[in-house]
Amino acid sequence: MHAIHPYFGYLHLKFIDGCTKKIYLSALMMIHMNTRFTLALLLIVVGLTQATAQNNVGIGTPNPDASALLELNDNGKGLLVPRMTTLERTSIASPANGLLVFDLTANCFYYFTTLSGWQSLCQASGVTGAQGNTGAIGPQGTIGATGNIGPAGTNGIDGATGATGPTGPTGPQGIPGAAASAGATGAQGIQGNTGPTGATGPQGIQGVTGATGDTGIQGNTGATGLQGIQGVTGATGSTGATGPLGAAGGDLSGTYPNPTVIALQGVGVAATAPATNQILTYNGTQWTPNDGNGLFWRTTGNSGTAPATNFLGTTDNVDLVFRTNNTEKARILANGNVGIGIAVPLQKLHISGTYNGATLGSGQIRQSNITAAGTYGGGVTNPTFNIQQPTIRIDAFGNAAGFNPVATYPTNSYPRYVGVDANGDLAVLEPRTEYYNVINTTSRNNVSSGVFTVNPNMTQTITVPAGQTAEVYCFASIGMANTSVAPGVVNTVDIAFYADGVLFNYGGFARISCVNSSAGGNSFANQSIMAMVVLGAGTHIVDFRSRRNGGTTGETVTIGGDGFTSALAGVMNLIVHYR
Repeated sequence: MHAIHPYFGYLHLKFIDGCTKKIYLSALMMIHMNTRFTLALLLIVVGLTQATAQNNVGIGTPNPDASALLELNDNGKGLLVPRMTTLERTSIASPANGLLVFDLTANCFYYFTTLSGWQSLCQASGVTGAQGNTGAIGPQGTIGATGNIGPAGTNGIDGATGATGPTGPTGPQGIPGAAASAGATGAQGIQGNTGPTGATGPQGIQGVTGATGDTGIQGNTGATGLQGIQGVTGATGSTGATGPLGAAGGDLSGTYPNPTVIALQGVGVAATAPATNQILTYNGTQWTPNDGNGLFWRTTGNSGTAPATNFLGTTDNVDLVFRTNNTEKARILANGNVGIGIAVPLQKLHISGTYNGATLGSGQIRQSNITAAGTYGGGVTNPTFNIQQPTIRIDAFGNAAGFNPVATYPTNSYPRYVGVDANGDLAVLEPRTEYYNVINTTSRNNVSSGVFTVNPNMTQTITVPAGQTAEVYCFASIGMANTSVAPGVVNTVDIAFYADGVLFNYGGFARISCVNSSAGGNSFANQSIMAMVVLGAGTHIVDFRSRRNGGTTGETVTIGGDGFTSALAGVMNLIVHYR
């Protein structure tokens, strides 16, 4: 039956009798129906649906899928679900399980489940459940008939291109629709003016891939033939008789298995029987037994050697090395220098390491890295080096070369001696002596401090050359006088010897006191002091210092002065002996 609405267009209701009992609503049904007509239409549809409970509805298709209650099909339109804000969506009372809306606030589809509430189709899915068992593959369904293509509508006027809106979230993949059959080709229309290029339409839906044909049945494999019968193994034959052995050849004579060695590399071997520990040697004619004397150094000792021809060493310009425990202990260089504990000896005999009591030759030994040390005066340490007599003997005296055995020797000279020079070589050394006489012409007046202070001019710088030491003998005479003339005034003064700013405690300290008489007048006193120190190589400063140690409270004292013009002596003498 056909019903025509005078304003909204055509509404087709087609009743199809038969087993399916389906109801079809044409896609030409207009969207702009008024409320009254729409309600009447829905009442008709509901009534028909109740009348045929197993029927379903198709919009845009005469053959809705049997599995769908409602199937929509159109190439230019879609399904528009209710649109609302997030507040409106969340205000829905008792939403049904599976309810679908479009959230305008979130710009996304939302569906409701009784288990998880509202869920967004634009966000990550929930917790993945446990993997279920793989179900059996169902049979391939039949491909539905292709629907007719409706007439093409008139192209509307192209509107102005609007601004590109934000890209919306990707919706879920829709169900591919059935392909429509091609309609009849219409008559060629009049060529119109070329309009502006329209916007590119959306990509068409991918058609359904046809079903793959069934694979043919695999033929049966033929049966395997029977194994043939194993033949009987024949009996083992008897072993033949062993043939005669052949005669030995080459460097051997006789027959096998016990031939005799008569040559080596074709050179004959003497018939002489060898003795114990002898070896075969080639004498230019044949191989003969030899005890090795004169040819090799044996670990059991050699005899009959000739020094001119038998020696331990090298015949080329290469060092000779001696090892123990595979570690070098001694070396003889090609130039004849011998090193013990050193790979590059610098003298005829160069010993490196700790040793004592070495017997040495004059000018023939160098010491390196001596670790044993002896202590000399003043706390200065020097390597221990013991020289045994009479291996080295130096009898010369004085500055001149040669012998001068006299009891006395010139000023600034001591007897020569054997020692180690700046290069580390053992050598004959000749010491020198220097004298210093320092007069203190300036006194320290009104001293009250208890801190040691250098007396004016009573200091001396001493430079000791590398490889030498200096024995410094110090003598001083220092005076003091009470500043006050009051009777009974007492002052005590300390005098000390310093080397390189350090108080020298071995004899370099003295204390003097001065007491005014009962009649008054400032009294004075002198004190002599002596000290000795040994200095190593380098620059050193020695001096005498003094301080007021005690006495009458509030009093002061004068220390030092000109020993020639006043009673306050201030003289320092030094003797420096370099070795």
